Amino acid sequence: MKLIFTIIFFLMLFTKLNTAIANSIIYSELNCIGVARINDEIYISNWDLNFTKPTQANLKILYSNKKKEAPLRVSIQKNGDFVANGKWKSQKVQGSRFVRINYFKHINTMKIGFRFGFRAEGKCK
Repeated sequence: MKLIFTIIFFLMLFTKLNTAIANSIIYSELNCIGVARINDEIYISNWDLNFTKPTQANLKILYSNKKKEAPLRVSIQKNGDFVANGKWKSQKVQGSRFVRINYFKHINTMKIGFRFGFRAEGKCK
């Protein structure tokens, strides 16, 4: 019985430590440049990801004199990578309104997009 309580205690402690490590990583702003693909057309694009809270951010993308914005929910992992999900603000977005971001800290690269419509990939600073 003591063994079971000890195992449960350490599992809870380990989970709390992983969450604390991920929450201690704070991003404020990422500026990126890369390539955007929209319906088989390729554009050079710039985007900014501004964090309003540790779990919320705003994405602004500029490409071919057009602008897209999306509020995002962010989940930061303990290695500094993060995943974000949201919806484009415009109702006129071609393809899906959903947007997903994967950021890889060790290579400083961000991938944006969903299955159809808008996709982008680039380097951040």
